[in-house]
Amino acid sequence: MIQQWSWGYWLLKQYVRFAWWLFHRRMVIVGKENIPAQQPVIFASNHPNALSDILCLVIAVPRQVVWMGRASLFNNHWVRPILHFLKIFPVYRIRDGKDSLQGNEASFATAVDILRNNGALGIYPEAAHSGQRKMLSHKKAIPRIVFMAGEMTHDTLDIQIVPVGIHYDQYFRFGRRVLVTIGKPLPARDYYAQYHENQRLATQNLRDDIHGAILPLVLDYRSGEFYEGFEALRELAGRPFSREWGLPATMPGDLLGEQRLAARLDTLAATHPDKAASLAANGLALLHDFRHHKVRSWLTCPGEEKTSKALLHALLLLLSLPLFLFGWCFNIIPFAGLWHIIRRKAADPVWISTFTFGLGILVFPLFYLLEMMAAGPLLPGWPLKLLFLLSLPFAGKFSFSWYILYLKTRGRWRWLQIKKRKPDLYRNLRSRQEEIMKELSLLPDPA
Repeated sequence: MIQQWSWGYWLLKQYVRFAWWLFHRRMVIVGKENIPAQQPVIFASNHPNALSDILCLVIAVPRQVVWMGRASLFNNHWVRPILHFLKIFPVYRIRDGKDSLQGNEASFATAVDILRNNGALGIYPEAAHSGQRKMLSHKKAIPRIVFMAGEMTHDTLDIQIVPVGIHYDQYFRFGRRVLVTIGKPLPARDYYAQYHENQRLATQNLRDDIHGAILPLVLDYRSGEFYEGFEALRELAGRPFSREWGLPATMPGDLLGEQRLAARLDTLAATHPDKAASLAANGLALLHDFRHHKVRSWLTCPGEEKTSKALLHALLLLLSLPLFLFGWCFNIIPFAGLWHIIRRKAADPVWISTFTFGLGILVFPLFYLLEMMAAGPLLPGWPLKLLFLLSLPFAGKFSFSWYILYLKTRGRWRWLQIKKRKPDLYRNLRSRQEEIMKELSLLPDPA
Protein backbone atom coordinates (compact mmCIF):
# COMPACT_ATOMS: atom_id res chain seq x y z
CA MET A 1 0.00 0.00 0.00
CA ILE A 2 1.13 3.52 -0.76
CA GLN A 3 1.12 4.56 2.90
CA GLN A 4 3.44 1.78 4.05
CA TRP A 5 6.85 2.84 5.35
CA SER A 6 9.47 2.40 2.60
CA TRP A 7 13.23 1.97 2.92
CA GLY A 8 13.71 3.11 -0.66
CA TYR A 9 11.72 6.26 0.00
CA TRP A 10 13.69 6.85 3.22
CA LEU A 11 17.03 6.58 1.37
CA LEU A 12 15.85 8.94 -1.36
CA LYS A 13 14.66 11.38 1.30
CA GLN A 14 18.14 11.50 2.86
CA TYR A 15 19.68 12.37 -0.49
CA VAL A 16 17.03 15.01 -1.18
CA ARG A 17 17.54 16.43 2.32
CA PHE A 18 21.28 16.83 1.64
CA ALA A 19 20.63 18.39 -1.78
CA TRP A 20 18.05 20.72 -0.21
CA TRP A 21 20.69 21.89 2.28
CA LEU A 22 23.06 22.59 -0.61
CA PHE A 23 20.39 24.46 -2.59
CA HIS A 24 19.24 26.69 0.29
CA ARG A 25 21.15 29.14 2.39
CA ARG A 26 19.05 28.23 5.40
CA MET A 27 15.96 26.25 6.37
CA VAL A 28 14.29 26.90 9.72
CA ILE A 29 11.62 24.53 11.09
CA VAL A 30 9.40 25.67 13.97
CA GLY A 31 6.77 23.61 15.80
CA LYS A 32 7.82 20.01 15.10
CA GLU A 33 6.51 19.14 18.56
CA ASN A 34 2.99 19.76 17.20
CA ILE A 35 3.16 16.73 14.87
CA PRO A 36 1.23 13.73 16.28
CA ALA A 37 3.36 10.60 16.24
CA GLN A 38 0.78 7.81 16.17
CA GLN A 39 -2.49 9.36 14.99
CA PRO A 40 -3.80 9.80 11.43
CA VAL A 41 -2.67 13.20 10.18
CA ILE A 42 -3.59 15.60 7.38
CA PHE A 43 -0.94 18.27 6.79
CA ALA A 44 -2.71 21.35 5.41
CA SER A 45 -0.23 23.86 3.99
CA ASN A 46 -0.23 27.10 2.06
CA HIS A 47 1.04 26.74 -1.50
CA PRO A 48 3.16 29.71 -2.68
CA ASN A 49 5.89 28.03 -4.75
CA ALA A 50 4.91 24.97 -6.82
CA LEU A 51 6.52 21.60 -5.99
CA SER A 52 9.12 23.21 -3.74
CA ASP A 53 6.39 23.37 -1.11
CA ILE A 54 6.04 19.58 -1.11
CA LEU A 55 9.78 19.17 -0.56
CA CYS A 56 9.66 21.65 2.31
CA LEU A 57 7.12 19.53 4.13
CA VAL A 58 8.73 16.20 3.20
CA ILE A 59 12.01 17.37 4.74
CA ALA A 60 10.47 19.15 7.71
CA VAL A 61 8.38 16.27 9.10
CA PRO A 62 9.63 12.84 10.20
CA ARG A 63 6.64 10.93 8.84
CA GLN A 64 6.39 9.62 5.27
CA VAL A 65 3.64 11.81 3.85
CA VAL A 66 1.35 10.68 1.00
CA TRP A 67 0.28 13.39 -1.43
CA MET A 68 -2.67 13.99 -3.69
CA GLY A 69 -1.35 15.15 -7.08
CA ARG A 70 -3.16 16.47 -10.14
CA ALA A 71 -4.38 13.68 -12.35
CA SER A 72 -2.64 14.92 -15.50
CA LEU A 73 0.69 13.84 -13.98
CA PHE A 74 -0.46 10.22 -14.31
CA ASN A 75 -1.22 10.25 -18.04
CA ASN A 76 2.12 8.64 -18.92
CA HIS A 77 2.18 4.96 -17.90
CA TRP A 78 5.97 5.13 -17.41
CA VAL A 79 5.57 7.90 -14.86
CA ARG A 80 2.84 6.25 -12.77
CA PRO A 81 5.07 3.77 -10.88
CA ILE A 82 7.56 6.56 -10.14
CA LEU A 83 4.80 8.73 -8.70
CA HIS A 84 3.54 5.79 -6.64
CA PHE A 85 7.06 5.27 -5.26
CA LEU A 86 7.12 8.98 -4.38
CA LYS A 87 3.82 8.47 -2.51
CA ILE A 88 1.65 10.52 -4.84
CA PHE A 89 -1.79 9.43 -6.05
CA PRO A 90 -4.14 11.28 -8.43
CA VAL A 91 -6.91 13.73 -7.70
CA TYR A 92 -9.14 15.15 -10.43
CA ARG A 93 -10.11 18.78 -10.94
CA ILE A 94 -12.81 20.42 -13.03
CA ARG A 95 -10.15 21.54 -15.51
CA ASP A 96 -9.43 17.85 -16.22
CA GLY A 97 -12.98 17.52 -17.55
CA LYS A 98 -16.29 17.18 -15.75
CA ASP A 99 -16.52 13.45 -16.44
CA SER A 100 -13.10 12.84 -14.89
CA LEU A 101 -14.38 14.00 -11.49
CA GLN A 102 -15.95 10.56 -11.07
CA GLY A 103 -12.40 9.27 -10.53
CA ASN A 104 -12.25 11.23 -7.32
CA GLU A 105 -14.48 8.68 -5.61
CA ALA A 106 -11.60 6.18 -5.77
CA SER A 107 -9.06 8.86 -4.88
CA PHE A 108 -10.95 9.96 -1.79
CA ALA A 109 -11.46 6.32 -0.79
CA THR A 110 -7.68 5.87 -1.00
CA ALA A 111 -7.20 8.94 1.19
CA VAL A 112 -9.62 7.57 3.79
CA ASP A 113 -7.86 4.18 3.73
CA ILE A 114 -4.53 5.90 4.41
CA LEU A 115 -5.99 7.68 7.42
CA ARG A 116 -7.64 4.51 8.74
CA ASN A 117 -4.16 2.97 8.81
CA ASN A 118 -2.76 5.91 10.84
CA GLY A 119 -1.02 7.33 7.79
CA ALA A 120 -0.17 10.94 6.95
CA LEU A 121 -1.72 12.89 4.06
CA GLY A 122 -0.44 16.13 2.58
CA ILE A 123 -3.05 18.38 0.95
CA TYR A 124 -2.98 21.96 -0.25
CA PRO A 125 -6.39 23.47 0.61
CA GLU A 126 -5.89 26.15 -2.06
CA ALA A 127 -5.58 23.43 -4.78
CA ALA A 128 -3.21 25.71 -6.75
CA HIS A 129 -0.01 27.63 -6.11
CA SER A 130 -0.34 31.38 -5.73
CA GLY A 131 3.15 32.62 -6.61
CA GLN A 132 2.60 35.51 -4.20
CA ARG A 133 2.61 36.20 -0.47
CA LYS A 134 -1.11 35.62 -0.18
CA MET A 135 -3.38 32.61 0.18
CA LEU A 136 -5.99 31.72 -2.38
CA SER A 137 -9.48 30.70 -1.33
CA HIS A 138 -9.66 27.21 0.17
CA LYS A 139 -11.46 24.28 -1.44
CA LYS A 140 -13.42 21.54 0.32
CA ALA A 141 -11.16 18.53 -0.26
CA ILE A 142 -10.01 18.19 3.36
CA PRO A 143 -13.51 18.45 4.91
CA ARG A 144 -14.80 15.95 2.38
CA ILE A 145 -12.08 13.42 3.24
CA VAL A 146 -12.47 14.01 6.98
CA PHE A 147 -16.22 13.45 7.00
CA MET A 148 -16.01 10.43 4.67
CA ALA A 149 -13.52 8.90 7.10
CA GLY A 150 -15.81 9.75 10.00
CA GLU A 151 -18.80 8.06 8.37
CA MET A 152 -16.79 4.94 7.51
CA THR A 153 -15.46 4.57 11.08
CA HIS A 154 -18.57 5.66 13.00
CA ASP A 155 -16.80 8.87 14.10
CA THR A 156 -14.05 6.95 15.92
CA LEU A 157 -11.13 7.99 13.73
CA ASP A 158 -9.08 10.64 15.56
CA ILE A 159 -7.79 12.59 12.54
CA GLN A 160 -5.50 15.51 13.37
CA ILE A 161 -5.39 18.34 10.81
CA VAL A 162 -2.00 20.03 11.17
CA PRO A 163 -1.71 23.55 9.68
CA VAL A 164 1.63 24.37 8.05
CA GLY A 165 2.96 27.74 6.91
CA ILE A 166 5.76 27.94 4.31
CA HIS A 167 7.55 31.26 3.93
CA TYR A 168 10.43 32.00 1.49
CA ASP A 169 12.58 35.11 1.50
CA GLN A 170 12.38 34.91 -2.32
CA TYR A 171 10.79 32.45 -4.72
CA PHE A 172 13.10 31.96 -7.66
CA ARG A 173 16.86 31.95 -7.06
CA PHE A 174 19.38 29.49 -5.68
CA GLY A 175 20.50 30.15 -2.10
CA ARG A 176 17.19 31.32 -0.67
CA ARG A 177 16.01 31.00 2.94
CA VAL A 178 12.85 29.15 3.91
CA LEU A 179 10.81 29.01 7.11
CA VAL A 180 8.41 26.12 7.82
CA THR A 181 6.05 26.73 10.76
CA ILE A 182 3.94 23.83 12.03
CA GLY A 183 0.89 24.87 14.01
CA LYS A 184 -1.20 23.09 16.61
CA PRO A 185 -3.51 20.44 15.13
CA LEU A 186 -7.26 20.72 14.70
CA PRO A 187 -9.03 17.52 15.92
CA ALA A 188 -11.53 16.34 13.31
CA ARG A 189 -13.69 14.84 16.05
CA ASP A 190 -14.75 18.35 17.06
CA TYR A 191 -16.72 18.64 13.79
CA TYR A 192 -18.40 15.21 13.56
CA ALA A 193 -21.49 16.08 15.60
CA GLN A 194 -22.10 19.27 13.66
CA TYR A 195 -21.71 17.36 10.40
CA HIS A 196 -24.59 15.05 11.34
CA GLU A 197 -26.77 18.07 12.06
CA ASN A 198 -25.84 20.22 9.04
CA GLN A 199 -23.37 18.81 6.52
CA ARG A 200 -22.99 22.00 4.54
CA LEU A 201 -22.36 24.20 7.57
CA ALA A 202 -19.86 21.74 9.08
CA THR A 203 -17.95 21.57 5.79
CA GLN A 204 -17.76 25.35 5.54
CA ASN A 205 -16.76 25.75 9.19
CA LEU A 206 -13.95 23.19 8.95
CA ARG A 207 -12.70 24.74 5.71
CA ASP A 208 -12.72 28.21 7.27
CA ASP A 209 -11.07 27.02 10.49
CA ILE A 210 -8.23 25.43 8.50
CA HIS A 211 -7.76 28.72 6.67
CA GLY A 212 -7.77 30.56 9.99
CA ALA A 213 -5.20 28.15 11.47
CA ILE A 214 -2.76 28.61 8.57
CA LEU A 215 -3.15 32.40 8.40
CA PRO A 216 -0.98 33.25 11.48
CA LEU A 217 1.83 31.10 10.04
CA VAL A 218 2.23 32.96 6.73
CA LEU A 219 2.52 36.42 5.23
CA ASP A 220 -0.82 37.11 3.59
CA TYR A 221 -1.62 40.39 1.86
CA ARG A 222 -5.36 40.93 1.55
CA SER A 223 -5.05 43.89 -0.83
CA GLY A 224 -4.30 42.70 -4.35
CA GLU A 225 -4.40 46.16 -5.90
CA PHE A 226 -1.29 47.39 -4.08
CA TYR A 227 0.56 44.07 -3.86
CA GLU A 228 3.75 45.14 -5.67
CA GLY A 229 3.97 48.40 -3.74
CA PHE A 230 3.39 46.69 -0.40
CA GLU A 231 6.10 44.16 -1.24
CA ALA A 232 8.48 47.06 -1.94
CA LEU A 233 7.59 48.56 1.44
CA ARG A 234 8.22 45.18 3.11
CA GLU A 235 11.69 45.04 1.57
CA LEU A 236 12.44 48.62 2.57
CA ALA A 237 11.03 48.56 6.08
CA GLY A 238 10.21 45.00 7.19
CA ARG A 239 13.50 44.16 8.88
CA PRO A 240 14.08 47.61 10.47
CA PHE A 241 10.58 47.54 11.95
CA SER A 242 11.11 44.01 13.29
CA ARG A 243 14.21 45.22 15.17
CA GLU A 244 12.45 48.40 16.31
CA TRP A 245 9.58 46.34 17.71
CA GLY A 246 12.05 44.21 19.66
CA LEU A 247 11.51 41.04 17.65
CA PRO A 248 14.43 38.58 17.43
CA ALA A 249 16.79 38.74 14.44
CA THR A 250 15.59 35.37 13.14
CA MET A 251 13.35 34.23 10.31
CA PRO A 252 10.38 33.75 12.69
CA GLY A 253 11.06 37.20 14.15
CA ASP A 254 11.26 38.77 10.70
CA LEU A 255 8.00 37.08 9.68
CA LEU A 256 6.20 38.43 12.74
CA GLY A 257 7.37 41.94 11.89
CA GLU A 258 6.36 41.60 8.25
CA GLN A 259 2.92 40.27 9.26
CA ARG A 260 2.37 43.26 11.52
CA LEU A 261 3.47 45.64 8.78
CA ALA A 262 1.24 43.89 6.21
CA ALA A 263 -1.76 44.12 8.55
CA ARG A 264 -1.23 47.88 8.87
CA LEU A 265 -0.95 48.27 5.10
CA ASP A 266 -4.05 46.18 4.39
CA THR A 267 -6.02 48.26 6.91
CA LEU A 268 -4.80 51.44 5.22
CA ALA A 269 -5.84 50.09 1.81
CA ALA A 270 -9.33 49.31 3.13
CA THR A 271 -9.86 52.64 4.92
CA HIS A 272 -7.78 55.16 2.94
CA PRO A 273 -7.04 53.73 -0.52
CA ASP A 274 -5.64 57.02 -1.82
CA LYS A 275 -3.05 57.15 0.96
CA ALA A 276 -2.24 53.47 0.38
CA ALA A 277 -1.72 54.12 -3.33
CA SER A 278 0.60 57.06 -2.63
CA LEU A 279 2.64 55.14 -0.06
CA ALA A 280 2.91 52.09 -2.32
CA ALA A 281 4.03 54.25 -5.26
CA ASN A 282 6.68 55.97 -3.10
CA GLY A 283 7.95 52.59 -1.95
CA LEU A 284 8.24 51.27 -5.49
CA ALA A 285 10.01 54.43 -6.67
CA LEU A 286 12.54 54.36 -3.82
CA LEU A 287 13.26 50.66 -4.25
CA HIS A 288 13.78 51.26 -7.97
CA ASP A 289 16.28 54.03 -7.22
CA PHE A 290 18.22 51.85 -4.77
CA ARG A 291 18.44 49.12 -7.39
CA HIS A 292 19.35 51.62 -10.10
CA HIS A 293 22.40 52.63 -8.08
CA LYS A 294 23.14 48.93 -7.35
CA VAL A 295 22.76 49.08 -3.60
CA ARG A 296 20.34 47.34 -1.28
CA SER A 297 18.11 49.18 1.15
CA TRP A 298 19.34 47.17 4.18
CA LEU A 299 22.68 48.96 3.88
CA THR A 300 21.04 51.98 5.53
CA CYS A 301 20.32 50.00 8.72
CA PRO A 302 22.24 50.95 11.90
CA GLY A 303 25.57 49.17 12.08
CA GLU A 304 25.83 48.54 8.34
CA GLU A 305 27.48 51.83 7.30
CA LYS A 306 30.85 50.85 8.73
CA THR A 307 34.12 51.02 6.79
CA SER A 308 35.59 48.52 9.27
CA LYS A 309 32.96 45.92 8.32
CA ALA A 310 33.64 46.45 4.63
CA LEU A 311 37.40 46.04 5.21
CA LEU A 312 36.90 42.89 7.30
CA HIS A 313 34.69 41.29 4.68
CA ALA A 314 37.12 42.23 1.91
CA LEU A 315 39.92 40.54 3.88
CA LEU A 316 37.83 37.39 4.38
CA LEU A 317 37.08 37.29 0.65
CA LEU A 318 40.75 37.63 -0.21
CA LEU A 319 41.90 34.93 2.21
CA SER A 320 39.26 32.45 1.03
CA LEU A 321 39.66 33.19 -2.68
CA PRO A 322 41.51 29.90 -3.43
CA LEU A 323 38.64 27.87 -1.95
CA PHE A 324 36.15 29.90 -3.97
CA LEU A 325 38.07 29.28 -7.20
CA PHE A 326 38.20 25.53 -6.52
CA GLY A 327 34.45 25.33 -5.98
CA TRP A 328 33.70 27.68 -8.87
CA CYS A 329 35.77 25.71 -11.39
CA PHE A 330 34.01 22.42 -10.67
CA ASN A 331 30.45 23.73 -10.30
CA ILE A 332 30.02 26.65 -12.67
CA ILE A 333 29.16 24.65 -15.80
CA PRO A 334 26.12 22.74 -14.41
CA PHE A 335 25.05 25.72 -12.31
CA ALA A 336 25.15 28.30 -15.11
CA GLY A 337 23.82 25.85 -17.69
CA LEU A 338 20.77 24.87 -15.66
CA TRP A 339 20.02 28.47 -14.69
CA HIS A 340 20.23 29.66 -18.30
CA ILE A 341 18.04 26.86 -19.70
CA ILE A 342 15.37 26.92 -16.99
CA ARG A 343 14.97 30.69 -17.02
CA ARG A 344 14.29 30.53 -20.76
CA LYS A 345 12.00 27.51 -20.71
CA ALA A 346 9.90 28.02 -17.55
CA ALA A 347 6.60 29.55 -18.66
CA ASP A 348 5.63 30.35 -15.06
CA PRO A 349 8.49 31.88 -12.99
CA VAL A 350 7.14 30.12 -9.89
CA TRP A 351 8.43 26.84 -11.37
CA ILE A 352 12.03 28.08 -11.72
CA SER A 353 13.17 26.93 -8.29
CA THR A 354 11.37 23.58 -8.63
CA PHE A 355 12.93 22.80 -12.01
CA THR A 356 16.37 24.01 -10.89
CA PHE A 357 16.34 21.76 -7.85
CA GLY A 358 14.77 18.78 -9.62
CA LEU A 359 17.23 18.79 -12.50
CA GLY A 360 20.11 19.78 -10.24
CA ILE A 361 19.91 16.62 -8.12
CA LEU A 362 20.37 14.64 -11.36
CA VAL A 363 22.82 16.81 -13.31
CA PHE A 364 25.30 17.78 -10.60
CA PRO A 365 26.19 14.19 -9.52
CA LEU A 366 26.73 13.28 -13.18
CA PHE A 367 29.09 16.22 -13.66
CA TYR A 368 30.92 15.36 -10.46
CA LEU A 369 31.54 11.81 -11.69
CA LEU A 370 32.80 13.08 -15.04
CA GLU A 371 35.08 15.56 -13.29
CA MET A 372 36.48 12.84 -11.04
CA MET A 373 37.18 10.68 -14.09
CA ALA A 374 38.96 13.62 -15.73
CA ALA A 375 40.98 14.52 -12.64
CA GLY A 376 41.52 10.91 -11.51
CA PRO A 377 44.84 10.34 -13.30
CA LEU A 378 46.29 13.35 -11.46
CA LEU A 379 45.26 12.05 -8.01
CA PRO A 380 47.24 9.15 -6.52
CA GLY A 381 45.17 6.44 -4.81
CA TRP A 382 41.42 5.89 -4.45
CA PRO A 383 41.15 7.59 -1.04
CA LEU A 384 42.26 10.90 -2.54
CA LYS A 385 40.01 10.43 -5.57
CA LEU A 386 37.04 9.75 -3.27
CA LEU A 387 37.89 12.76 -1.10
CA PHE A 388 38.01 14.93 -4.22
CA LEU A 389 34.59 13.67 -5.33
CA LEU A 390 32.98 14.20 -1.91
CA SER A 391 34.41 17.71 -1.62
CA LEU A 392 32.78 19.00 -4.81
CA PRO A 393 29.22 19.71 -3.52
CA PHE A 394 30.56 21.33 -0.33
CA ALA A 395 32.97 23.42 -2.39
CA GLY A 396 30.08 24.49 -4.59
CA LYS A 397 28.02 25.64 -1.60
CA PHE A 398 31.03 27.50 -0.20
CA SER A 399 31.61 29.23 -3.53
CA PHE A 400 28.05 30.42 -3.70
CA SER A 401 28.24 31.75 -0.12
CA TRP A 402 31.51 33.48 -1.05
CA TYR A 403 29.83 35.04 -4.07
CA ILE A 404 26.92 36.33 -1.94
CA LEU A 405 29.37 37.88 0.51
CA TYR A 406 31.22 39.42 -2.42
CA LEU A 407 28.01 41.02 -3.73
CA LYS A 408 27.16 42.36 -0.27
CA THR A 409 30.68 43.72 0.20
CA ARG A 410 30.69 45.33 -3.22
CA GLY A 411 27.32 46.93 -2.47
CA ARG A 412 28.57 48.12 0.91
CA TRP A 413 31.61 49.79 -0.68
CA ARG A 414 29.39 51.36 -3.34
CA TRP A 415 27.09 52.77 -0.66
CA LEU A 416 30.04 54.15 1.31
CA GLN A 417 31.35 55.78 -1.86
CA ILE A 418 27.96 57.35 -2.55
CA LYS A 419 27.95 58.70 1.00
CA LYS A 420 31.43 60.19 0.53
CA ARG A 421 31.40 61.38 -3.08
CA LYS A 422 27.68 61.98 -3.80
CA PRO A 423 26.28 63.40 -0.57
CA ASP A 424 23.23 64.87 -2.28
CA LEU A 425 22.21 61.47 -3.65
CA TYR A 426 22.95 59.85 -0.29
CA ARG A 427 20.79 62.36 1.60
CA ASN A 428 18.00 62.03 -0.97
CA LEU A 429 17.79 58.24 -0.62
CA ARG A 430 18.12 58.31 3.16
CA SER A 431 15.56 61.07 3.66
CA ARG A 432 13.00 59.35 1.41
CA GLN A 433 13.44 56.10 3.29
CA GLU A 434 13.14 57.85 6.64
CA GLU A 435 9.95 59.57 5.48
CA ILE A 436 8.46 56.24 4.44
CA MET A 437 9.47 54.70 7.77
CA LYS A 438 7.84 57.62 9.59
CA GLU A 439 4.59 57.21 7.66
CA LEU A 440 4.54 53.48 8.33
CA SER A 441 5.26 53.96 12.03
CA LEU A 442 2.22 56.24 12.35
CA LEU A 443 -0.15 53.65 10.90
CA PRO A 444 -2.28 52.03 13.62
CA ASP A 445 -2.33 48.30 14.19
CA PRO A 446 -5.68 46.70 13.28
CA ALA A 447 -8.13 46.51 16.15
